[in-house]
Amino acid sequence: MGKSVFSVLVVGFGRMGKRHAAAYQVLEGFDLVGKCAREYQRSDAEADLPGAAFYLDAQTAIREAKADVVCIATLIVSHNALARAAIDSGADVFLEKPVAQTLAESTALFSYAEEKGKKIVVGYVRKHDRLWRV
Repeated sequence: MGKSVFSVLVVGFGRMGKRHAAAYQVLEGFDLVGKCAREYQRSDAEADLPGAAFYLDAQTAIREAKADVVCIATLIVSHNALARAAIDSGADVFLEKPVAQTLAESTALFSYAEEKGKKIVVGYVRKHDRLWRV
């Protein structure tokens, strides 16, 4: 029997990060344990999603939250390093697209996850799916 509740850390609190964090707060089977954002986003993150720890530094958040899943919704230039840190912490990764800056970097990241026995799921917003319309 598998684990019924997965702890989640959301890194990045822009438009997509906010949506992911809000979803993890209401989806059955997930427990939002942390959110990481820039200082100017702190008040929104704390007001909209109380109860989950707030971090300013992604590497610290990944280390301290000890989440089962790390959702990365940051700028593309940080995806590779953050995904690798999450994998190294023992977490699976939900990565907002695009995966990486180059195909080679993306391929290497997926190989790394497979080597470590971890999963990477890539977000794909289905623009015309009514579930994603806001």
